[in-house]
Amino acid sequence: KACLKFAALSLQPSHILLLDEPTNHLDAEACEALARGLAAFEGGIVAVTHDDILIYRLIQCNWSDSELLLCQNHHVKRQAALGSQCFKALKEQVR
Repeated sequence: KACLKFAALSLQPSHILLLDEPTNHLDAEACEALARGLAAFEGGIVAVTHDDILIYRLIQCNWSDSELLLCQNHHVKRQAALGSQCFKALKEQVR
């Protein structure tokens, strides 16, 4: 029954995507295709990733509406109103 319900759910359009390390085991071409596909997605995206390029591509789609939740030292910090300079500073801070 559970498999049938999951199959039925997967046929309906999604409003939000939950992704856990989506670029693991993908080559560069597949990562690029994933980023393009996610950029075209009109719903919300929650992604857990260490891939700097994917993070940049996701928030680059719409700087004014994007929001980044940064998990560091057992705390979650919300970063809104992102810009390319802000993203570069965050990358340096995390490293």
